[in-house]
Amino acid sequence: TALFVNDTEAVFSVFPPVHKNKVGHHCTIAFKPENLEGVEVGRKHKLKVLARVFDDKGDALLVECHRSTKKFPHITLSHADGADRNYSNEMVESAARKIEYLKEEVFIDVTEGYHDGKVVIKA
Repeated sequence: TALFVNDTEAVFSVFPPVHKNKVGHHCTIAFKPENLEGVEVGRKHKLKVLARVFDDKGDALLVECHRSTKKFPHITLSHADGADRNYSNEMVESAARKIEYLKEEVFIDVTEGYHDGKVVIKA
């Protein structure tokens, strides 16, 4: 289950990806939940961007997301060749990271839904 970014290109225009493999499409609520109870498919939200975290393998936005089960909710923007797109989980918890805290408020429009293994369901 996730909050899916409504306009990834708009996000990339404000936060150009550091690495060539672009992602930028969601903030995880729960990975492979047992059921979809409590998921409000189609509900619109705004995620507040707190900071940007990046290193030589990954690039992510830390976001304020009370729906997420992640310790550090984030949107992976990009990753380097050879780095798994899930590397952001490790990166944001690592002490050896570079963090750029935002000086102004930025919000990203997202829609609640889930991925069934084949397609995104958000309506």
